[in-house]
Amino acid sequence: MAKGTVVRDDVSRCGLRRLHVVRAGKAPECDEWLAEKEICEEELLARLAYEENGVGMWHLRLYWKNPSDLTPNPSPTGRGEKREET
Repeated sequence: MAKGTVVRDDVSRCGLRRLHVVRAGKAPECDEWLAEKEICEEELLARLAYEENGVGMWHLRLYWKNPSDLTPNPSPTGRGEKREET
């Protein structure tokens, strides 16, 4: 567990990318994970690192919006409106 163990690496319903890494004894290196996931600072929305009380387990959570993950509006009219039934 040199770099840490990935607990979550997914995309939320609204297109938010989430990464949760845990590591025992030492905090995971944020810069290493940013480079590995190819996250630029402009895309990064939140970075959170903390230690569990009394356990010695460190957590790193990264949240970012990746433009390539965005999908077009699924609405038939393109404006969030329902199409009239004929």
